[in-house]
Amino acid sequence: MTDKIRSFLVTTAEDQKNAAALRVPSCYLFYCIGEGGVLQRRGLPASARGGVMGIFDDGAADWQSVDAARLARDIIAECSRRSYGGVLLDWQESAGALETVRRVSPALAARRLVHFVPLGLASASEYAKVIVPSAISGGSFADMLRHYTVRFPPERLCLEVVRVCSDFVMPSYTAEGRALSAGEFRGILENRSPQSYFSAELCAKYFTYQDEERQVHFLLYDDPATAAQKIQAAAAQGYFAAFLLYRDWGAAAGDIMAGL
Repeated sequence: MTDKIRSFLVTTAEDQKNAAALRVPSCYLFYCIGEGGVLQRRGLPASARGGVMGIFDDGAADWQSVDAARLARDIIAECSRRSYGGVLLDWQESAGALETVRRVSPALAARRLVHFVPLGLASASEYAKVIVPSAISGGSFADMLRHYTVRFPPERLCLEVVRVCSDFVMPSYTAEGRALSAGEFRGILENRSPQSYFSAELCAKYFTYQDEERQVHFLLYDDPATAAQKIQAAAAQGYFAAFLLYRDWGAAAGDIMAGL
């Protein structure tokens, strides 16, 4: 086990300018599989260097036309050109994506290029690092992390630090609350002035409040402090890396990553 862990801020064309100002290791999610199954850039800034290359799936990938050998060569060349330390294959689970990972991963591994896949694509590769989400609404966060180390060696595991903000009407009979927008959450804080508490089991904060109909709500949420604690918990179990989305965390991501 180790307390060292890498961290990457996932950025897109919509948030790249603000994210770049944080000057932290980035995952540039600016690539996709386009027409003819070829690798395409989408708005990548000329300054992109280092960090991780990210290839997203917008639902329009032409998997049938992918030439796996060519795609692997293009990924390897782009990583060399821009000094990327690895590549995130951030694809939706589908037959085409699974087959592409199955064919591309050995070529990337042969060049010792670190590559990451979401949990849904893990079965397609024995080489790829596997990204698991941090979000839970019940049970134990530490137990959830350990559960994945039974399935995979911890050095293959990475944590996606999902920003949870869920409202449960009590009593709740489901594990899923209503996801709140940042504006809704701020409104509750301003109007209710609740007392927050930290749940060591969930590694998240929570409070209760009553709405206008005097219905009791349980609100579970993350903030920069709980995000850092989740990453540290993953590091203690030997996880390889953590990914934070700028879309979720904004400028606070810089503080989270600096604190590690």
